[in-house]
Amino acid sequence: MPENGDAQTPDDLIDTLAKALVVVLREAFSRHRAAADGTVHQRIAPGERTN
Repeated sequence: MPENGDAQTPDDLIDTLAKALVVVLREAFSRHRAAADGTVHQRIAPGERTN
């Protein structure tokens, strides 16, 4: 761990970016599948009523 606590090694940065990319691609693929299936992909906000 770097002494200043903020800096990352190149490997840490690559790992973080790879994890973020997986999340983004998973969401995009999920939306693509929902659109292809004709289903609506909606997010419910915290505290929002669903009825």
